[in-house]
Amino acid sequence: MHHQPIRAWALLSDITKGKATIYDLAAELRRLGLNFSYSELLEKTRPKINSRIVQRGGYYPTPLKELQLILPHLAVNASEVTPFINAYDPCCGEGEAIHCLGEHIKTKTKAEVTTFGVELERTRCETAATVLKHVVNDGYETVRTEAKYGVMWLNPPYDDVFKERTELVFLKTLSSTSKNVLQQGALLMFCIPQHVLNDCAPILGSRFKDVKVYRFTDDNFPVYDQVVVFAYFKKPTYQEQRETIE
Repeated sequence: MHHQPIRAWALLSDITKGKATIYDLAAELRRLGLNFSYSELLEKTRPKINSRIVQRGGYYPTPLKELQLILPHLAVNASEVTPFINAYDPCCGEGEAIHCLGEHIKTKTKAEVTTFGVELERTRCETAATVLKHVVNDGYETVRTEAKYGVMWLNPPYDDVFKERTELVFLKTLSSTSKNVLQQGALLMFCIPQHVLNDCAPILGSRFKDVKVYRFTDDNFPVYDQVVVFAYFKKPTYQEQRETIE
């Protein structure tokens, strides 16, 4: 009997890795005779989940299921693309997200896609180097590059250590006048917690157009409340700015 809760603790660890959901944990607790409402369970587990995130350096790769659902939104008419597309992930982790996106674009268009990644943590960078064309083991802010990327997947660390959301800092820097990496009309895919949208809305509204937001599925949304923002790096109209910011 003393060993029964071990499975529940293992599930809590798996949730932080995107391998299990709170629904799985709820089912296991019910099996043990511990009945919690969904809201109660979410409230009790979130602090533990967040503490594990901090221990892992804020690293949380996009679940494969969500990537598979994101890909259909990237369908591009081959007659409208240039022969070459550079795809960039400034915090690429093990490279899975930008690799999958690049492969999808290649199969749907006649463009030649080259993948670029930056990853600060050495072992993740080494893994990314096995699937991406170019990878740099460094922080994104110290990498010198040009505004030559037509696609950017941005899933930055989730934090507010410096009294400003880290997600916002990444977005501002990578689309700024001095350090912009995006071509005009480039596609941004920005994966962030839903509650951070308010912080990022002014930058999204002033620097991007055709902004659309898609929520994660029920399997993964309860863990971090994540959404993916699709937008194009191009000066929006005044009406678009107002709609995005509001």
